[in-house]
This record gives sequence, structure tokens and C-alpha cells, in this order.
Amino acid sequence: MIPMNEHEACIVLGGGIGRITQSRVIEAAKLLESDTCERFIAVGSVEEAKYMARLASERGIPPEKLIVDGRSENTIDNAYYAKLVCLELGITDIILVTSSFHMERSLEIFRHMFGDAFTIRSHCSVEEVPEATLKREVLLRKLVPLLKAFKSGDHEEMWAFVRKITKGTPE
Repeated sequence: MIPMNEHEACIVLGGGIGRITQSRVIEAAKLLESDTCERFIAVGSVEEAKYMARLASERGIPPEKLIVDGRSENTIDNAYYAKLVCLELGITDIILVTSSFHMERSLEIFRHMFGDAFTIRSHCSVEEVPEATLKREVLLRKLVPLLKAFKSGDHEEMWAFVRKITKGTPE
């Protein structure tokens, strides 16, 4: 049976324990409530994943539509682990949900990590963030052109490289 939903899943990125992640979960829950997405995939750290699962449950997302992965330490990890989930479930049409300040970099990372076999659209949450967070994001965006060193869709090679250069260093 073909689902009525427009997209197979929304992937929600963790953003700490607090209002940034809460805003992202609320936006993703709205997508499920409006039948825009079939599933809710939460990716982040262990703590973020637990927090997102609790918030999604409080918003009425049924457990059978909620997939939680808490292995990520950064946005590259988010894309890598989300792709593994999508490959396992046969999901190819997704909506990426993150904050507006974080979307440009995240979308480029996800599209490159996932490759051309996937359709990835974006949906932003909007919240106030500290100036330091915005400055950090501007710096991280400067690294996005490095993705071109890897073949689009080669998630294993990209992830292995990031693991190698970040081993033992905080995000």
C-alpha cells in the first residue's frame, strides 16, 4: 500500500538539550501531524536522542513512527548515521529538519553524504541563538567545500576521514 504521506521520513538533528532541539522536534512533529512525513528519525548524541524521543512522544508521535539514533557527535555523524537508518529501511525521500542558522551547511553535508539516489528537502525551525553559535556556524560553513574531495554518496569514506581527523577532539 502506498502511504498518503508526501515524504517517507523527516530527519531531525539534535542541537543540545534545550530550546533549539525542542523547536526542531516541534517542527518535525507538525510535518507528521500534517501527513507530510511518514516517519520521524531523530539523530544526535545519546542525550539529545533521548531528549528528542521524549519530546516527540509528548507531541503524540507514535512509537512505531519514531526512530532514534544516539551515536552522533557532529553534523557529519548525523548524516552518516541517518543514511545508515535510511538504507536499512529503504527510505529515499526525506525532509531534513534543523534550525535556519544550521540548514545551509547541514543540507550540503546531507546531500553529499547521501548522494543522488536520495531526495532531500529542507524544513527550518527558527529560534534565537547566541551570537557565539552564529559565529561558529559561519566558520564551519567554510569547511563545506572540502566535501568535494569525496565522491557524492560515499558515506563510508567521508565518515572514516572525519573520524580520523577528529579522533580525540571535541566538536
